Amino acid sequence: MQIGSVIRKYRKEKGMTQEEMARRLGVTAPAVNKWENGNTTPDIALLAPIARLLGVSLDTLLNFQGDLSDQQLRSLIRQAESLLASQPYETAFAWAKAQMTQYPQCDTLIYSLTTMLRASSMKQGKQEQYDDFFERSYAGLLNSGEASVKTAAAQALYYSAIEKKQYEKAQQYLDFFAPQDPERKKNQAFLYQKMGRTQDALRAYEQLLFDSYQTLDGVFQHLVAAALEQEDFEKARYYVQKHQQLARLFEMGDYRVYACELELMQAQKDPAGTLRCARDMVDAVDTLGAFCSAPLYAHMAFRPVDRQYYEKIRQELILAFKSGEGLEYLQSDDQWQQWICRL
Repeated sequence: MQIGSVIRKYRKEKGMTQEEMARRLGVTAPAVNKWENGNTTPDIALLAPIARLLGVSLDTLLNFQGDLSDQQLRSLIRQAESLLASQPYETAFAWAKAQMTQYPQCDTLIYSLTTMLRASSMKQGKQEQYDDFFERSYAGLLNSGEASVKTAAAQALYYSAIEKKQYEKAQQYLDFFAPQDPERKKNQAFLYQKMGRTQDALRAYEQLLFDSYQTLDGVFQHLVAAALEQEDFEKARYYVQKHQQLARLFEMGDYRVYACELELMQAQKDPAGTLRCARDMVDAVDTLGAFCSAPLYAHMAFRPVDRQYYEKIRQELILAFKSGEGLEYLQSDDQWQQWICRL
């Protein structure tokens, strides 16, 4: 962490604006802004006054401690666990706070210790007494360069705001999540629910389910393909069955239930199985839009599907079967040929 980031962190912890800090140091607000953005650094004569104003040592201000190794980080966390288990809470808190001050550049340590202290305070009924510290600590991590730490801190602040019924603040904390993060979408739905916006909450939850199916559907298709590449038909069958259960669970219609199994039947050159899957798929084309009327997605609005679209898909499917590409093993199968002729 550069000196500008250290200044920003402790200025915010003090609840001080850039303008106030500038006034007390006898400099301009743009100068403080430039320090914090790393465009310039404070004059050496200002270092001691800045450290005193922020309530930190020069070592902390100049970040002399350096980064912690993974081993050092784990060691400090274990010490915190031991102190929380064996010493009065106040003793463990003071020790942990000292470590945060000593290593202000280690966001992972600050997040870990803050979370441990908060959890212990809740168990001991002391959360209210230390709540302001926890909020300031998490808030300081919202500027972390580590995405996982920033998101975790935002999550903690989000739930804290929810508990206090500070719904506008909770909404603001969601902005620290990536737009497509499923956790953000789940939190948004829950926030709607707490705000009494039931219809919005149900719609958001259903959208999460729908999006989750799209992701999982693709994953299982790739798993089946990978197993077939290795000619591991037993494993492929296992994945196909899971894929079928998934389609049924998410009310996606019978067409999607059979589609993946057809690949397995073709790979095994199974005439009876191929015929069964092909016939079921042709008959089930109309279920491609089954989710549109499924109770699971009752609060979502889908664009109506033209019946001609289904017929187009059906004809393309029939054409593919009649072409015989990849189905050479069926050329002498009477049942397959009879079915093809009836299409």
